[in-house]
Amino acid sequence: MQIRFLLLPLLSFFLPTQAQETLECDDDVPLATYLSALLDSLFSAGLTTFEELIVTLSSTDSGYELLSTWPNSAITLLVPTDSAFSSAGYIPPFTDKTEWELTNLIALHTLQGNWGYGSLPNSPLNGIASSLLSLTSESNSTRSNGDGSGGGPYQVVIMNQGQNGEVVVRSILNNATSWDGTVDVENEGGNGLTVLPIDTVIPPPLSLSAALTQLGLNKFAQALNASSIGGPQSLETITSNGFTIFAPVDSAFGDGKISDTDLQNLYTTDYSLYSPFWYSSGTFSSLSMKSGQNLKVAYNWTGSYVEFDSGDGATILRSDIPITNGVLHVIDHLLLTPAGTSSTPSSSSASATPSGVVDVQNHPAPSTSSSAASNGSNSDGSNNSGATKIIPFTGLLGIFILCQMVLMSAL
Repeated sequence: MQIRFLLLPLLSFFLPTQAQETLECDDDVPLATYLSALLDSLFSAGLTTFEELIVTLSSTDSGYELLSTWPNSAITLLVPTDSAFSSAGYIPPFTDKTEWELTNLIALHTLQGNWGYGSLPNSPLNGIASSLLSLTSESNSTRSNGDGSGGGPYQVVIMNQGQNGEVVVRSILNNATSWDGTVDVENEGGNGLTVLPIDTVIPPPLSLSAALTQLGLNKFAQALNASSIGGPQSLETITSNGFTIFAPVDSAFGDGKISDTDLQNLYTTDYSLYSPFWYSSGTFSSLSMKSGQNLKVAYNWTGSYVEFDSGDGATILRSDIPITNGVLHVIDHLLLTPAGTSSTPSSSSASATPSGVVDVQNHPAPSTSSSAASNGSNSDGSNNSGATKIIPFTGLLGIFILCQMVLMSAL
């Protein structure tokens, strides 16, 4: 059993004598030094709520387990501003939140690898990053441990380049926007840490049912409810191989009933397919749908498209919307089975991954250093001139946790 350290009052930030006494402990110095330096940097950047979240998590079992993975990994922290946290209802000392709520929140905002404007594909294409929020299966995973070794599974975060050098973190309704440059943290130890401030707290993915409601895809939900499939809720089970669904807009539906087979043309429980799989090579040649039909996804300068071998197809209007068990893409037409075509429902994932397809994590691979365009403005109107803001680790801010961290020895 590990001893959980006690939190000192915030006043200890400004008590050098008390803080210096913590330096006498040396059992867990690498983690303690790393976190102390990070807290100092967050304070200097005015990101104090995230700073206090780290302090709170450090006194919990699940939080400490998460934080202990940071020093030896290349990670990017998506750090909401204090006002973003306040708007989302995260107010220190977070007494209305459970330990797991806070741990999962930080895990979702922790990306594997160093990400920034320069490591993302050109707009409007998306970058797909693995967070440290673990799932119970590989259904919504980029199948990566952050080092290319595979394993997972982790929740994904969708990002793209903004118009003024910022990073846009996409969610189903309200996107988060970064400063025009990253905060490159010069940490003591560790394999590389990038802090990317954002103006919105990233919400966890919605279920399929909730996502269809939020996106206004009501007729698709109604068609699923009227079918023998059992409604959107029946498609929310986490599967071992993944889940991809192509959801038509309301205008794609006529007055007639949609057959179960045609609805099964729209999803697969064999794979979670994100856009880098098809835009990196221009095509993803064979995605086995639940109906047994093979779907091809293609990309060119005019956009992204899906089609069957029969030629029936649709345009992808919006891609890469994470849901709790996979990914959703919005399309403009139904994918109808041609008359006379037999379909056998798919139950195998063997055909879901064409040979030669590599992990999403590698399309594109995050860079080890981030860059951004200059001459942008913050969401609050202030200017952060320059592509990268370097905030060195100085002072005693955060040093109060050093002794606390070293008390993690076993009894």
